[in-house]
Amino acid sequence: LATAAFGRVGKSMTEQRRAVLLAMWSTKSVMTLETMSASLDVHHTASRSSVARALVDFTDAGIFRRVETRSGYILAPTRTAILLVCRSCPSVVIVEMTALDTEFASLASSYEFRVELAAVEITGTCVDYTKRATT
Repeated sequence: LATAAFGRVGKSMTEQRRAVLLAMWSTKSVMTLETMSASLDVHHTASRSSVARALVDFTDAGIFRRVETRSGYILAPTRTAILLVCRSCPSVVIVEMTALDTEFASLASSYEFRVELAAVEITGTCVDYTKRATT
């Protein structure tokens, strides 16, 4: 899928991009440029500038989504989603909400806008962090 998505935007899947994709695939949290670079540096896989380009390329291809409130990236949801972003740890829970598709489309159409994919970020504190903080 990633190779096909890259083909649609005129890019190819390189070893460095594959390493970035595998690192993202193996985590359930937001990956910043720094955390991704550190993760790949262990294996001497890619330079920081290569990682930065790969993150942008994956985002442009629709494979990653930038999480603005954390200045990082996650695997992109495939449907309309709410991103529950923990302020205290790198956790992001993706809640795909097909029920919101109609609501977003209706709102957008009143502004003569067509929604392709929507994600709303909500920040707070996750239950795991709360449990750790109280023990």
